[in-house]
Amino acid sequence: MPRTKQKDAEARVFLRRYLKRGRKPRNEVIEAAARAGINRHTLEKASREIGITKRKGTHPEFGQCSYWRIEAASDARPAGARPSRDRLLEAYSKGYAACAKDAMHAVRSALSAIAMDDENRKLLMNRVFNAIERECKSTQYRVDLVEKS
Repeated sequence: MPRTKQKDAEARVFLRRYLKRGRKPRNEVIEAAARAGINRHTLEKASREIGITKRKGTHPEFGQCSYWRIEAASDARPAGARPSRDRLLEAYSKGYAACAKDAMHAVRSALSAIAMDDENRKLLMNRVFNAIERECKSTQYRVDLVEKS
């Protein structure tokens, strides 16, 4: 049966009602939706449309699982609102650090494929890693300057 606007609306209403009292394990939400005649694909689409927050956690009965939670009106940012400056700087720093780790791994892999003796490989790797580390510290310094201003 093709998905209709009515089915989508039913799924959104279902999620709002089912999650209004707090977070629920994902599997529990999907099973309850199936009992209500809402298929998984429609439920997933509705969850994206109304901004369901999905996080991993530990359930006393199921162990590790994914939780769904609907944001309270006070939690939600207004449409078009920008995240705070602190959150942007934090995300930038984390992204840059992850990028640096990836770069180091890529360099290590590339150097291990080149035919050279171990002493020269070690010397070259140290120089590249030091350059990457200097750039990371420089970026952190720039982030610190922006935070102070």
